Amino acid sequence: VTYDEAVSTMERGLARFLPAQQAHHFAEIFAGNSLDGVYSHGMNRFPRYISDMEAGLCDASVLQAERVSGLGGLEVWDAHFGVGPLIAEQAAQRAVDLAKEHGIACVALRNNSHWLRAGRFGLMMADQGMMGLCMTNTCLNLVAYGAKVPSTGNNPICFAVPRKGGSLVMDMAVSQYAYGKLE
Repeated sequence: VTYDEAVSTMERGLARFLPAQQAHHFAEIFAGNSLDGVYSHGMNRFPRYISDMEAGLCDASVLQAERVSGLGGLEVWDAHFGVGPLIAEQAAQRAVDLAKEHGIACVALRNNSHWLRAGRFGLMMADQGMMGLCMTNTCLNLVAYGAKVPSTGNNPICFAVPRKGGSLVMDMAVSQYAYGKLE
């Protein structure tokens, strides 16, 4: 399956929920993550996202977050469980804009649906000349040694640094590997 075929196919599925431009861009994110070799957070997540939209766990009508509060370079936004990667891109761009204005910024985004790959947003920041630190929470999916039930999440973390010749990005799980790789 070529990249263009993957985008086209997923775009048709997403068009049931999203306007054409957003459906196309979201399909590019899924396919782009897989194309970049991040199979754990690429096209394999597409069926789950469709299920989440059908079930109302992801509100496809919400394409922008709402600013809840802020002071200087610090802001809090609420995504209202909208389309995670599209909203996270906006939050990352907002952080870049605030950092350009204030020298440093922190944008907190709450109530977002799955944002797929943290490295995408860190790279976005670094490619604009900013250092980026991206983190999110997740469900309880890690079992401590000797325990029988999960007690903590495998929260991702991403560090991104701009540099000549290409930005440096470290995007990792806090366990041996990401939950998406188990799936």
